[in-house]
Amino acid sequence: MKPIPGKLIKKMVAARKPFSDPIAIIETCIRLIELNPEDDKAYFEMGCAKSALDDGAGALGDFNKVIALNPQNANAYNLRGYIKSESGDYHGAMADYNFALTIDQDLFKAFVNRGIAKYQLADFQGALADYDKAIALNPCCLEAYLNRGVAKSWQGDKPGAIDDYDFALTIDPDFPLIYFNRGFVEFEMHAYQKAIADYDKTLELNPGIMNAFFYRGASKLGNKDFRGAIADFDISIAYDPTELEPYYNRAIAKINIKDFRGAIKDNNKALEIDSRFVAAYYYNGFAKYHSESRDFKGALIDFNKAIDINPGFASAYFGRANVELVFGDSESAYFDLMKAKELGLIADFKIIREDLN
Repeated sequence: MKPIPGKLIKKMVAARKPFSDPIAIIETCIRLIELNPEDDKAYFEMGCAKSALDDGAGALGDFNKVIALNPQNANAYNLRGYIKSESGDYHGAMADYNFALTIDQDLFKAFVNRGIAKYQLADFQGALADYDKAIALNPCCLEAYLNRGVAKSWQGDKPGAIDDYDFALTIDPDFPLIYFNRGFVEFEMHAYQKAIADYDKTLELNPGIMNAFFYRGASKLGNKDFRGAIADFDISIAYDPTELEPYYNRAIAKINIKDFRGAIKDNNKALEIDSRFVAAYYYNGFAKYHSESRDFKGALIDFNKAIDINPGFASAYFGRANVELVFGDSESAYFDLMKAKELGLIADFKIIREDLN
């Protein structure tokens, strides 16, 4: 899971200014074109209406016609680029945005759209430069601030991302996506209480942004509100039972309230989705070791599996060392302990060393 990206930002911004009756507009444009087959404005409006209806192929055909009739229509190149971007043709989209900007260097929407395409192509610095230009041309461009925040976050400039989201809220304080993406950055910064507040606001404004339940749960988990986290993960799982992360995170929350059986069940569900999800094997081993049944053999199998998948997993060696001590295999336990230390794990080193002695 990740912050909501540029393509979806554009759709959600557009949804706040709904297109007025696109079907009626298309019907009107068809009549105008029947009267004048070279009416490029009618084709342009029809393309916009079809785009609003998610008829990408139809919109692309209309914008192609506009460009054939009027090669200097910068907006037509910009919107054709957007249609190409929606279909994953980011290089084709870039070519259209570039041409649009040769016609109209002040077309800020083309800078925003080109920034989104560059972001999708992992040109983050190029994306930032385009968002900067869009903001210089239109200091109240909500899309530019939102997308620049995403790019800054991806580049590691989390305070800069927060600044952009804060300013975006001065433009539209009721836009849920701003709170969602700011909450994501706060979550990554371990500012869990702030993140929880932003996800609360996201869901107050739009209860349909279901990822907010997951990230609010993860923030509650970080804030040690384990039962609150479980409640949010329950909702996330009910909405999409095929997502791995809610099961895994719910398992961690359950371990923290000593519901080891429930944690094992959730980790097993995560492993049904991805049989090589190494963290689930580790936490299964941890849960089996600490459970009332003391399933040390099962724990050993899980720690072995975690190490097989990721030989650099320090905590798995440490966990296995604890099980080996239970079985009286101090030599193997010592080897695993040294391996864990070599890989950088120092927690509880003294405790287990005393057991070995």
